[in-house]
Amino acid sequence: SKGETAAHPSTALFIQKYEAATEYEAEMWKCVNEFDESLDGIREIVKSLSDAKISKDNADLETKIERMIDTCDQIKSTSMTFDEKVKGQSERALFLLSRKDDLERQVDEAKRLINEQRDRESGNTLGDQPLDAETEKLRRKLGACAVETQHSIAHVKTRLCLLIDVFE
Repeated sequence: SKGETAAHPSTALFIQKYEAATEYEAEMWKCVNEFDESLDGIREIVKSLSDAKISKDNADLETKIERMIDTCDQIKSTSMTFDEKVKGQSERALFLLSRKDDLERQVDEAKRLINEQRDRESGNTLGDQPLDAETEKLRRKLGACAVETQHSIAHVKTRLCLLIDVFE
């Protein structure tokens, strides 16, 4: 459950506790730590074997174990990097979602103002006349902003769905 703590493998000198974001993340770190403890045991066995005479077969085994340890260290490093990237993406998604409400409010207000202006102009002939260059430029700019806002909203919805799928 959310709020569980898990050992976050930060350095070999100490283990820093932190609060996992999800139950799955806590379980993942638990597995990583158990695996790390198993590797520590293997390292101790390898060290004790290195004090004794090692045959060629044992030397091959030691090389394989060292490669496994290196691979595990790479996996841990990659896992930590992935965790940092997920955290960064989550922060960006939260930022975009916080902007979504503001953008939707601005779009609603712009629509209300346009409808209000349209209602005022429906009775006079100004609505039939072409816009001056500056007003036309502003109209096009507002239209482009509206399209960009719709694309941003769709992009945020897509990212949100992706994040929800990732964390489920």
